[in-house]
Amino acid sequence: MHTHSCLFAVALLASTSLPAQDLIGVGWSGQTVLVDSLTAAVTSLGTGMTGQNALGRTGNGTYWCTTRTTATPYVYGFTVIDPQTGAATLVHPNGTDLRGLSDDGAGNLFA
Repeated sequence: MHTHSCLFAVALLASTSLPAQDLIGVGWSGQTVLVDSLTAAVTSLGTGMTGQNALGRTGNGTYWCTTRTTATPYVYGFTVIDPQTGAATLVHPNGTDLRGLSDDGAGNLFA
Protein backbone atom coordinates (compact mmCIF):
# COMPACT_ATOMS: atom_id res chain seq x y z
CA MET A 1 0.00 0.00 0.00
CA HIS A 2 2.84 2.37 0.81
CA THR A 3 4.30 2.05 -2.72
CA HIS A 4 0.98 2.98 -4.30
CA SER A 5 0.68 6.07 -2.09
CA CYS A 6 4.18 7.23 -3.08
CA LEU A 7 3.48 6.68 -6.78
CA PHE A 8 0.25 8.66 -6.51
CA ALA A 9 2.08 11.54 -4.78
CA VAL A 10 4.80 11.59 -7.45
CA ALA A 11 2.21 11.52 -10.25
CA LEU A 12 0.29 14.34 -8.59
CA LEU A 13 3.42 16.49 -8.23
CA ALA A 14 4.53 15.77 -11.79
CA SER A 15 1.20 17.01 -13.14
CA THR A 16 1.32 20.21 -11.10
CA SER A 17 3.09 23.12 -12.74
CA LEU A 18 5.14 25.20 -10.37
CA PRO A 19 5.22 28.97 -10.87
CA ALA A 20 8.42 30.31 -12.41
CA GLN A 21 10.53 32.93 -10.73
CA ASP A 22 10.31 35.93 -13.04
CA LEU A 23 13.48 37.81 -13.85
CA ILE A 24 14.02 41.37 -15.01
CA GLY A 25 16.45 42.22 -17.79
CA VAL A 26 17.64 45.37 -19.52
CA GLY A 27 18.87 45.97 -23.04
CA TRP A 28 21.29 48.40 -24.63
CA SER A 29 18.50 49.96 -26.71
CA GLY A 30 16.63 50.97 -23.55
CA GLN A 31 14.18 48.11 -23.28
CA THR A 32 13.30 46.57 -19.92
CA VAL A 33 11.88 43.05 -20.07
CA LEU A 34 10.49 40.27 -17.90
CA VAL A 35 12.00 36.83 -18.46
CA ASP A 36 10.16 33.71 -17.35
CA SER A 37 12.88 31.56 -15.80
CA LEU A 38 10.90 28.39 -16.48
CA THR A 39 10.10 28.88 -20.18
CA ALA A 40 12.59 31.65 -21.17
CA ALA A 41 9.66 33.64 -22.58
CA VAL A 42 10.44 37.36 -22.81
CA THR A 43 7.77 40.02 -22.27
CA SER A 44 8.30 43.74 -22.67
CA LEU A 45 7.96 45.57 -19.36
CA GLY A 46 8.70 49.14 -20.47
CA THR A 47 11.33 51.58 -21.62
CA GLY A 48 14.32 52.57 -19.54
CA MET A 49 17.28 54.54 -20.96
CA THR A 50 19.59 53.96 -23.91
CA GLY A 51 22.85 52.22 -23.06
CA GLN A 52 21.54 50.14 -20.14
CA ASN A 53 23.91 47.47 -18.86
CA ALA A 54 24.95 45.61 -15.69
CA LEU A 55 21.58 45.20 -13.94
CA GLY A 56 21.84 44.26 -10.26
CA ARG A 57 19.46 44.11 -7.29
CA THR A 58 20.16 45.07 -3.71
CA GLY A 59 18.73 43.16 -0.76
CA ASN A 60 15.98 45.75 -0.25
CA GLY A 61 14.65 45.04 -3.77
CA THR A 62 16.07 48.08 -5.57
CA TYR A 63 17.16 47.37 -9.16
CA TRP A 64 20.29 49.30 -10.21
CA CYS A 65 21.65 49.61 -13.70
CA THR A 66 24.31 51.52 -15.60
CA THR A 67 23.40 53.65 -18.61
CA ARG A 68 25.45 55.52 -21.16
CA THR A 69 24.46 59.18 -20.81
CA THR A 70 26.49 60.57 -23.76
CA ALA A 71 27.94 58.91 -26.84
CA THR A 72 31.15 60.94 -27.25
CA PRO A 73 32.97 60.83 -24.97
CA TYR A 74 31.37 57.82 -23.35
CA VAL A 75 29.90 58.90 -20.02
CA TYR A 76 27.99 56.47 -17.85
CA GLY A 77 25.52 56.98 -15.03
CA PHE A 78 23.68 54.84 -12.50
CA THR A 79 19.93 54.42 -12.71
CA VAL A 80 17.23 52.78 -10.64
CA ILE A 81 14.77 50.57 -12.56
CA ASP A 82 11.11 50.48 -11.51
CA PRO A 83 10.18 46.75 -11.52
CA GLN A 84 6.51 47.57 -12.16
CA THR A 85 6.90 49.85 -15.20
CA GLY A 86 10.46 49.28 -16.43
CA ALA A 87 11.18 53.01 -16.27
CA ALA A 88 14.71 54.13 -15.40
CA THR A 89 15.52 57.08 -13.14
CA LEU A 90 19.00 58.59 -13.34
CA VAL A 91 20.39 58.75 -9.78
CA HIS A 92 24.13 59.31 -10.28
CA PRO A 93 25.07 60.97 -13.61
CA ASN A 94 28.81 60.35 -13.34
CA GLY A 95 29.73 56.69 -13.28
CA THR A 96 31.90 54.29 -15.19
CA ASP A 97 31.41 51.56 -17.78
CA LEU A 98 30.59 48.50 -15.66
CA ARG A 99 29.76 44.98 -16.81
CA GLY A 100 28.25 43.57 -13.63
CA LEU A 101 26.66 44.57 -10.32
CA SER A 102 26.14 42.33 -7.29
CA ASP A 103 24.71 42.76 -3.80
CA ASP A 104 26.86 41.68 -0.85
CA GLY A 105 23.87 40.69 1.31
CA ALA A 106 24.19 43.80 3.48
CA GLY A 107 22.69 46.22 0.95
CA ASN A 108 25.97 47.30 -0.66
CA LEU A 109 26.26 47.04 -4.42
CA PHE A 110 29.62 45.99 -5.87
CA ALA A 111 30.83 46.27 -9.46
